[in-house]
Amino acid sequence: AAVAGSGAIGRRCALTRTRARMTSPTTDAFDLAVVGAGPAGCACALAAARAGLGVALFEAHPERTDKPCGEGLMPAGVDVLHHLGLGDLVASGHAFSHLRYVVAGGTPLEIALPSAGLSLERPRLMEALLSAVQRTKHDAAAGRSSARGVAYVTGSVVTERIRSGTGRVG
Repeated sequence: AAVAGSGAIGRRCALTRTRARMTSPTTDAFDLAVVGAGPAGCACALAAARAGLGVALFEAHPERTDKPCGEGLMPAGVDVLHHLGLGDLVASGHAFSHLRYVVAGGTPLEIALPSAGLSLERPRLMEALLSAVQRTKHDAAAGRSSARGVAYVTGSVVTERIRSGTGRVG
């Protein structure tokens, strides 16, 4: 199974079609294990579930704290949010078209972006992503989606992966 963790939401996550089985806290089979339910992990899990994969999203510390990161999304991250169906979230943020770097005593450097980036508070971003992730199970159960949804597993720490001689992870 592919694993994604912290990092920019626009990062690609590699999806492989291996089968695995969780033994705790549930015995649901899944195709993809995603470790870490930050912006990148949630986006990866959501995209994989919508592509029809069974996903387990592991988060050891589900308590959300506001921290000064993930608040400036580059254009690729904005595109990902649109692709994930979170256009309303994008519309609620503040678009920006340039980056400006300032170093004490130096001349500011301003760089134009190829398309708009987005300023958005991390708690709002995380709330929207987790809500979308959790809706995947409800949509699948109600027959509104062919996807199997995401099993959101909190309080568990992933310490290793076990691969059989055939390359299967389980």
